[in-house]
Amino acid sequence: MNGIANECQVGMKWRIKEDYLKKNVRICSEKFTASSIPGVKYFLSLNWDEYNHDELKICLNLEFKFTKRIQASIDIYVKAFHEKHFPGDYCYHNSGGGWTRTIDTRNYIFNPQERYFVDGIVEIEFDGTLESHGIKRKASQSCKTLGNAYWKRNDKDLTMIVEKQRLKIHKWVICDKSSVFKAEMESGLKESVENVINITDFSFEIVKMALMFCYEQNITESFIKENASELIRFADKYDIKSSHEYIQHVLIKTLSEVNVVEFANISITYNAEELCEYCICFLTNAIKKKIIINDAKKISAEITNEICQRSILSTSN
Repeated sequence: MNGIANECQVGMKWRIKEDYLKKNVRICSEKFTASSIPGVKYFLSLNWDEYNHDELKICLNLEFKFTKRIQASIDIYVKAFHEKHFPGDYCYHNSGGGWTRTIDTRNYIFNPQERYFVDGIVEIEFDGTLESHGIKRKASQSCKTLGNAYWKRNDKDLTMIVEKQRLKIHKWVICDKSSVFKAEMESGLKESVENVINITDFSFEIVKMALMFCYEQNITESFIKENASELIRFADKYDIKSSHEYIQHVLIKTLSEVNVVEFANISITYNAEELCEYCICFLTNAIKKKIIINDAKKISAEITNEICQRSILSTSN
């Protein structure tokens, strides 16, 4: 997967009312999403300094889940009568506030002769570049040896019937992995008494692969594009988070111009947030580079709307 950009232009215009600044509380702009780096959001904040209450501070805040660190190049302009420019660079290792500058003191900001406000509003413009470094990725399928041992044991106490075939599993394993199956086993209904679950809307192959994953078996060799949709549907329906995350990671690694539309639509249907982010960023980058995408007309409206929204200059009031 080489269609994801690691650099992204960001920016916004922020209009703040004079009355809000006089309230002496932290003020935040609207939160915006970076167009081509997965899982990155940014916003500006204003607050009076904790120690010197007469100084107004501006801060660039970042939120990111899939990237280890982000290098930010920043230009902020306060559109007062005497325009103020605050350039800077900052490396974010964690989500939250980072780059901060003092705009001015209270006496100057609220002095009518300084003309900070026009019709009771001050405008701040932000332009910047974010550069991502490294990918955060949870280790998957650990403790395979222990999983193998339990998968081969004969003391399984729960039966799943799929396409008239039986699959045996330990009740505690499936209850640990799936909140849906756990609720079913604790319901007191027929399934929980007889320890038998009938599954009618998935194939035997899909259910077996999903259960193997619950025992931390390596299913990568059996994992193909044709069953990816069904596997993630199973994980979504039965709330098997580890499987849901793992399938997303496999699909992300194989993203290409050929499959990105299919994977993007899958991500919307089955609540695959990380896969969705990567697909949106892949498509955004493809548009910039004029790369032809297979089945582009089939992209869901939710995906296209998000791409358009991220591509428009942001204004926060």
